[in-house]
Amino acid sequence: MLVKTNGGKVKDVQIKDVTPENYIVEEKEARLYHCLIEIKRFDSATGKRLSIPRIQKFEPRAFESFIRHELKSQGYDIVVLHNPKEWAKKKAEEESAE
Repeated sequence: MLVKTNGGKVKDVQIKDVTPENYIVEEKEARLYHCLIEIKRFDSATGKRLSIPRIQKFEPRAFESFIRHELKSQGYDIVVLHNPKEWAKKKAEEESAE
């Protein structure tokens, strides 16, 4: 998965290393929630990670209404990589500054 680096460049990392700070959002998908979800599982003998995280995109109203709650009740760890409400707020501030 391609992510931003501190120097403004792009590098390829594993999905488990993606954070909200380095996640790259395509402009056409900026109106959706982008989440890293996973039910964490480890091998009890070796400690090796057995689960595979994935990035999923959700429509804002559905995510806020019931999807977040349902995923948590099923045991998922959720990391919001991109919040469309924060994006819209920043975009509005930038437009008003111009």
